[in-house]
Amino acid sequence: MERFAKFKKISEDKKQAEQAKGWGAGGFPRWKPKPAWKSLNIAVNCVAIDASIRRADLPALAPGLAEVHGTRRCAQAPLLVVGCMQYMREVGTAPGTQHICDLIYVIGTGLPVIAASTWKIVGGDPKKLTHGTVMYHCRATKIKKKVFRYKRAFAVDHPEVLRALLICQRLPQSMWQCQLSTGRPLAALPEGTQLIEVSDLASLGREIIKARALEKGGCRAHGAMLS
Repeated sequence: MERFAKFKKISEDKKQAEQAKGWGAGGFPRWKPKPAWKSLNIAVNCVAIDASIRRADLPALAPGLAEVHGTRRCAQAPLLVVGCMQYMREVGTAPGTQHICDLIYVIGTGLPVIAASTWKIVGGDPKKLTHGTVMYHCRATKIKKKVFRYKRAFAVDHPEVLRALLICQRLPQSMWQCQLSTGRPLAALPEGTQLIEVSDLASLGREIIKARALEKGGCRAHGAMLS
């Protein structure tokens, strides 16, 4: 019996020693520091910012970060800052061509978007952004087949908009196609393909917005406009 008692004592001592490694002297689990979030996993060296945002409301850009402008800005920048998330839900919240180009690039290529209020909180430093503050868009080019049929006059009047569509068309495994209308009857489209007659910016913008989808688990925050 004494022999078994000795083994039992050794086992208890070993158990307490093992427990002490993970538990504090007060009998509570030791505190282990863990990061509250994972940092943004995209490299951001430049950013596109909605021109409707008052610059006085925004912080200075972090060192080494540049701002890109023009209708092709969302093709160059890995991140778009908008004054309000309504920018992504409604046509007419910004000048026509610029807004439509932004929508095409964001929704067509899956460009991440944040609200200006978030940009202000992180002090203009993308390294401080977290996954919960960024809206990650699916590439709409992988969701549903679409054929954008346009007339020559539209291409002449809005070359940058057509260019944005063509860039989305050239993406790997793209399901978006652009087609010049020749006036001849259209051949039967493959099953499940949506035909979009491109006649004006407003109708095109509405069709693009309908294709908008967020990544699974992507941030759906409304993003209030800065006052």
